This record gives sequence, structure tokens and C-alpha cells, in this order.
Amino acid sequence: MEVSALASQDLRNNWRWKAIRAEVNPKEAHFERLVRERGLQNEPREGGKTMVLEAAQKYSRVQSRCKEGVLALERRIANWPKE
Repeated sequence: MEVSALASQDLRNNWRWKAIRAEVNPKEAHFERLVRERGLQNEPREGGKTMVLEAAQKYSRVQSRCKEGVLALERRIANWPKE
């Protein structure tokens, strides 16, 4: 969730997407830092609610930066049992 939320954001000048993806702990290294800088840490899910809503609004950006993860999620959704 944290990496997808970061994927929707305009990155800081010194942050590189490739480095974020390679980070072992992207939540601690980038997500939590951005949440604090934006003053979202006291919101539901410690800022996750706002960040995820923003990611949903910029789905095409998330898709382009997280191709494998988004494709896997879309496949899982497509295979959900029909009611």
C-alpha cells in the first residue's frame, strides 16, 4: 500500500523512483517521512487514508510506476467469484 501511495505522488527532487522501489523498507524510509512532512500522521491509518485516496485519483500514474503489482491486483480482481 505504501509504495502504491508513493507512486501517485510528485517525488521530491532528491528522491528517485528506482531507489524507492529498491528500498527494503520503503514505508519507513519514504512513506512515513512524507506523511510527517504533510502533517497527515494523526489522520486515519496514520496518513494512509489520504495517501490512498490520492493514489486512486492518479491511478494511471500508479499503473505506470508499479506495473507488476497493479497487473497482479487486476488479475486477482478479475478472478474473484461472481455473485
